[in-house]
Amino acid sequence: MKKRKSNTKDIDQAKKSLKPLIIILQVLFVVVFIGSVVALIWFVRSYKQAAAEIEQLKSPEGRKAVELQEVDRVLEQVKRHLIIPDEKPAMALIEDADNLATKEAFYQGAKNGDRILIFAKAKKAVIYRPDQDKIVNVGPIEIEDKAKNKINTSPTENQTNNNQENEQDQDSGQTQEPEDRQEESQAIPQETKIEVRNGTNYPGSAQTLSQRLQVQEGYNVIDWGDAVRKNYNQNVIIDLTQGKKSKLLNDLRQKLNARVIIELPADEKASRADFLIIIGQEIK
Repeated sequence: MKKRKSNTKDIDQAKKSLKPLIIILQVLFVVVFIGSVVALIWFVRSYKQAAAEIEQLKSPEGRKAVELQEVDRVLEQVKRHLIIPDEKPAMALIEDADNLATKEAFYQGAKNGDRILIFAKAKKAVIYRPDQDKIVNVGPIEIEDKAKNKINTSPTENQTNNNQENEQDQDSGQTQEPEDRQEESQAIPQETKIEVRNGTNYPGSAQTLSQRLQVQEGYNVIDWGDAVRKNYNQNVIIDLTQGKKSKLLNDLRQKLNARVIIELPADEKASRADFLIIIGQEIK
């Protein structure tokens, strides 16, 4: 009888000693359960958000909205370091920083993943590094709005002769071009390859015009960089199609108020483009 009571007492003591452990296990179970539910809710919401973003990116309007959101986000970060112009900038991702640095000094110090913000009205560019929250470079740019205005020219003798011959060809082509050539000249801008080179001392001009031609005009800009010379007085378009896209050429010439020539300047390297555009400086 005494032995049975002793066993019962031992069991009660064991239960009492295990009770705190049981409580701890119960609490851990509740915590794990709640954590699992929270994780599941987060996963479902993240999945739905990702699915919605993918669906949004399927349409041009959706892609534009996402891009604008990214611009706004970067702008808020840049505002902590600079007083920025009161306008919505164009923004581009720098993906080949080393190559860009060899083309224009403005990109020296930039890295892949940096953002470049171009403020067209203020004629200012900013390179920003999001992962370090750092301004890499700030500088002036030359925007090609001046192409809408009349620009005086002072070309060399050879350029003048080439220009006169080409302008006569272009003028006569408007009225005497055969029907098959007219149909060919109706090619859409997306199928026209363009290269832009900066013939001025304003950094960023080539990229700015390239973005404008791509975003606003729909052209396929395959490359951009610096021209060999930096003293071009006016925008120049070199027609490398031998007149096969005359309508688009005339449109570009009017929009950029550019001279048109058919011979590549002797000091410029060859291009794979249909039209090679060299940006020139406006004569004050």
